[in-house]
Amino acid sequence: MSVEIKSKVHVKNVIISNEAHDRVLFVAELGDLLELNFVDDEVLEYTGTNGTLRVDLKKESLLKLLQKPNAKPLGSKLGSLKNTIKNGEEK
Repeated sequence: MSVEIKSKVHVKNVIISNEAHDRVLFVAELGDLLELNFVDDEVLEYTGTNGTLRVDLKKESLLKLLQKPNAKPLGSKLGSLKNTIKNGEEK
C-alpha cells in the first residue's frame, strides 16, 4: 500500500508506535474522488483532489467480494465500479 499526499496540510495524523504490535497509523484527507481504477489488475488506485491511495488488491478479489450474496452494500460509487470492471471499461 502507498499513500501520496500533495501537501502536508492534508495530513491529519502520523503515528509510529514502539508499543505492542508495532502499529503504524496514517490519517490524511484524500479529497474528492477524481479517479478509481486498477493498475495492472493488481493494485486499486484511488486518486483524489489531495492525493492518491494505492492498495494491493486484485481486481478478481474485489469482484468476488462484490458478487457475494450476503455482501453489504458499498455505495453507488463501488456499484458503478463493479459494472465498469465487469464491462471491461476501466482505465
